[in-house]
Amino acid sequence: MNKIVFFLVILFPLCSYPLYWIQEDWSGGDGQDVWADSTRYLSGSDVNGWRGKGCLFLNAPDVHNWHKTGDLGGIAHKTYCLLERSGGSIIYAGTACLDEIGRIFKSTDHGENWEVDSILYYPPNAIYSLLETPDGSIFAGGNTNIYKYDSIDTIWKRNYSRNYPIWDFVSCKGYLYAGGGNYVYILEEANWVPRPVDMTQLFSIESYDDEYVYAGGLRTNKFARLLRSSNRFISYDTTASLDTARTVYDIVETEEGNLLASTGNPGGVFSSSDGGTSWSFTYFTDFDEVRTLIQTDDGKIYAGTYPNATIFKSEDGGDTWESVFSFSDTYWIYDFLQLGNGLLLASTSASGTVWRSGYFTEGYLISSFYPTDTLNGSAEYFKMTVNVELNSGEIVVRVRTLSDLNDTLPKWEDCPPCSCGDGENQFNISSMSSITDGEGWIQYRMDLKSGNPANSPWIEKITIKYSCDFEGPRIESAVASDGVNGEAGIDGDDYITIVFDEPTDTSHIESSNINSILHLSSNHTWLDGFGFIRNAKWLSPESLKIELSVNGTLPTVEIGDTIFPDSVTIKDTLPVGNGSYKPFVIIGSFGPTHITEMNNLTHKNISLFQIYPNPFNSFTVIRYLR
Repeated sequence: MNKIVFFLVILFPLCSYPLYWIQEDWSGGDGQDVWADSTRYLSGSDVNGWRGKGCLFLNAPDVHNWHKTGDLGGIAHKTYCLLERSGGSIIYAGTACLDEIGRIFKSTDHGENWEVDSILYYPPNAIYSLLETPDGSIFAGGNTNIYKYDSIDTIWKRNYSRNYPIWDFVSCKGYLYAGGGNYVYILEEANWVPRPVDMTQLFSIESYDDEYVYAGGLRTNKFARLLRSSNRFISYDTTASLDTARTVYDIVETEEGNLLASTGNPGGVFSSSDGGTSWSFTYFTDFDEVRTLIQTDDGKIYAGTYPNATIFKSEDGGDTWESVFSFSDTYWIYDFLQLGNGLLLASTSASGTVWRSGYFTEGYLISSFYPTDTLNGSAEYFKMTVNVELNSGEIVVRVRTLSDLNDTLPKWEDCPPCSCGDGENQFNISSMSSITDGEGWIQYRMDLKSGNPANSPWIEKITIKYSCDFEGPRIESAVASDGVNGEAGIDGDDYITIVFDEPTDTSHIESSNINSILHLSSNHTWLDGFGFIRNAKWLSPESLKIELSVNGTLPTVEIGDTIFPDSVTIKDTLPVGNGSYKPFVIIGSFGPTHITEMNNLTHKNISLFQIYPNPFNSFTVIRYLR
């Protein structure tokens, strides 16, 4: 009796998935491990762009060119400190004035022009330090007082009074610290708590590793040391001695976690990579003091000196220094400030003049090499979307691919330029001469132009859409066939044909490896009693014919078995192939062509009752007989 078998076969098409490289924080991003400098979003010594949080822009400081900003009312004598409010709308300058009254000046145009914001009496004849806390409060340190800006009444109010100048502030682990005289002051529950320290005059305090607070200054008749505390100076210890130096003026923790201390008598910079247990020293010849330090967003460190107000730069974390600019008509550089747009300000002693670094009217930025998610040669590139604000400037984008990081790159000038307009820009990169499908690395370059230091063009987001083939060949069918003998069950000329949904690499398959490459369910085997198949041959890159052998005992492979490819041997034809791994059930028959076998059917017999349609029955019932 004929046996009827029903199959539902669902075929999944081969897919290349759409993928995206999106960058919008510019603090690093995917692929940065292959940059020449893994901490920067720049490439090359002449790259003038700047990497900021939330954007890329042009105004990196040109530290070889500085100019004086506007006059500070004609009354300022020295400008000791600078502060940019969150959002960059206001810059404050704390000064000492000729009438011995402390004034805070403000600028709303990136330091180009200044006006008096507040006059602080009680009487501070100088403002030495400024700090904005995370909650938006602003504190100012004067000769004998700490002031706090009241944002509701928009006035400065005296917050604390003491008999020592307040030279510095720092915030660490939710506490605000102030330093002056031989005290460190800690703001605890709205009250300033003084803690005495072994210091004649404290000039600088700095948090380190968000765990310790370091304090430095003048220790009369003693070599300088830094004081270190992790418990709000309830107790503290000291670092190793900064031999030969008498005064510490500024402390900086670098991005690399090193500690730098600028000193006077002699002037130089001490560096420690172990938190102050040991120090190395760089002496600044002909300079009595290194008064201030700053590490800018591009990792460079700048030092301001006395006398002759010269700026030095280090590009190796403070190990070596070079002179980049000397100010005229002044002796001291008291403070540095880097603005949100990348420019540097320097406060000085010459009529309180604030100097501003030059800016670049044009420059470029180069991204990392980004690896598409598989480097198997299947990458296909489609579209690039760039979101910009031109601010009356210009932005041109170029993009290129390569297959290996050691390959010779297409020259940027040979890459087609994509000029951006304001807002969102979309470019079809699939047909560009610098883009080659199958190459697994992609990189882009932004060229920017601007004539306004306050309004550089901004790159807010870039998205590159591409696809990759992650899937290996899928078995599309696995059909058992009877040979010419026409005998029921497996005989000596039966075979199974496996068809894949895409070309394969036609991996070699034989008796010794077929059970591991194409594993069968239920511990069944392709092999006869002597451990052989007759043959396994590729009819085409998509089609594999397995001819069975019947020497000794028969192979146990049967209809309904599931084939499990090993996922590594049979692959597609990509340079780095994806392996076949999707299982598939064998169908067909090893018997004559009019018989279709299914050995695991629960019911072997069927009987057909009535005939449909007929005038008397509207339906037919198929019943299984046990």
